Amino acid sequence: MTHSPHPSFPGPRGVSAQTTPPDASVRTDGSLPLDFPGGLPGYPGHRRFRLEPIGEAACWLQGLDEGAPTFLVVDPFRTCPDLDLRLPAGLPQLVKANDDSSLRILAIVTLPRSPESPPTMNLQGLLLINPDLGVGRQVIVPDSGYGVRTAVRLHPAA
Repeated sequence: MTHSPHPSFPGPRGVSAQTTPPDASVRTDGSLPLDFPGGLPGYPGHRRFRLEPIGEAACWLQGLDEGAPTFLVVDPFRTCPDLDLRLPAGLPQLVKANDDSSLRILAIVTLPRSPESPPTMNLQGLLLINPDLGVGRQVIVPDSGYGVRTAVRLHPAA
């Protein structure tokens, strides 16, 4: 299954885990509360998150519990328009979605330690989001055709 872009939804999940501030439960306009029933790999005890848009193709995936991680996430189809990502069938059912049209796909971004290096996104550990039900899940897609460190441009070229 080749997935088409979802222009109405900003961004996948990004790394450089930060600690969630104590006031993280305060909702702001545009945020989307999410439940990850199985947690996230490496963070199995953290299930409650919120997507906070920070641009057209990026969001913070902010943990809501004290000490929970926060990730930078992007919509891989908006940040890389030529992306030809091969996804397995059956993904909508993993987040209780009826079909692909309501499914949102995000990728976690890792910010570089050096300004000379590009940020990268994980296209093998994608986040599937059902915004209608507020349910998310990270799925491993080893045959996506891409790696865990695919370079991504976060800012448009000048």
